[in-house]
Amino acid sequence: MHGFVDLHTHILPQMDDGAFSLEESLAMATLAAARGTEMIVCTSHANGPRSIRGFDAEDFICSCEDLQWELDQKDIPLHLVPGMEIYAGPETLEMIRERRMIPLGDSEYYLIEFPFDETAERMLAYTAQIRDAGYRMIVAHPERYYCIQDEPAFAGRLKEAGALLQCNGGALIGQFGKAAARTSVKLLAEQQYTCIGSDAHGMRRRNTDLTPVYRYITEQSGKETADRLMKENPRRILRNGQIQ
Repeated sequence: MHGFVDLHTHILPQMDDGAFSLEESLAMATLAAARGTEMIVCTSHANGPRSIRGFDAEDFICSCEDLQWELDQKDIPLHLVPGMEIYAGPETLEMIRERRMIPLGDSEYYLIEFPFDETAERMLAYTAQIRDAGYRMIVAHPERYYCIQDEPAFAGRLKEAGALLQCNGGALIGQFGKAAARTSVKLLAEQQYTCIGSDAHGMRRRNTDLTPVYRYITEQSGKETADRLMKENPRRILRNGQIQ
């Protein structure tokens, strides 16, 4: 198994609640490369309650480049791409317009997360706002939001409003609790997801090894689906392409 593209990680050191040191970042990268990941998007929390460091877009991109240099020096075969996990709030759209928030790579796709207790109505309204402003939105880990856990069909309404949906792969194998597992399995079966990310925060349970997730999706939905969610669609997103 190889060729994975991980669109959602917290691998940059000392940026948020993810990797707490350069050594941990390197360990996460080493594990990812050994388990078949070729490309990782460094989506630290850019704003909101889990961003522990203030930084601007240029500083963020430099941090990604610095870690890539460390990987190259140690011959770790992993390509890093800058991105942000952006917390939806009243000032977020303005920050995107001002380029204080950056998309995934050079694309026009922005990875957006919501408070876990956000209402369905506010999520729909925000999705429409981003869409109408001309931006492409990927909703991070929809299986973790309570309104979708209560009513999984709402995920389809988000897609109809213009959002794409990114699954935390670990949810499928029980790493985020029973409700997230139940919801993610249903959304996978209904083909609601566009892509998979690890949402890795370190070297413990939520790490950068995507192989168990790939095996699970292959067993449940087939190799074609696993390749589309974990290899093909992420590459299309980073190339700013249309999702099939």
